[in-house]
Amino acid sequence: MAMDDKRKQLNEQEDDGRTIADMSNLAPHRNWLGGWTASTGSDRRREQPSPQPQQQRRPWEQPDTFTGSQRFWAVMGALKASLLIGLVYVVGLGLLGWLLISLWS
Repeated sequence: MAMDDKRKQLNEQEDDGRTIADMSNLAPHRNWLGGWTASTGSDRRREQPSPQPQQQRRPWEQPDTFTGSQRFWAVMGALKASLLIGLVYVVGLGLLGWLLISLWS
């Protein structure tokens, strides 16, 4: 009996009136593969925003802030980090192989 009461409580949900996502102006249209997708009521091709200058679109990228030496050492640091991770994997696989061989012989 207790399980039936829990199921009834789960199935009976109250509407609190909140709008999670407004779906009032969605209209289906065919996509280029032949299937149906939902889109807003207006044509998306006409609503494309005007292109923004490069600096406004990606403000985190600063062109040519590194000198040649700084760029070289940044690349070497990234290479060192990746080789260190690779070395950890190789050593781990080597220890696993040694353990399996020692257990089987």
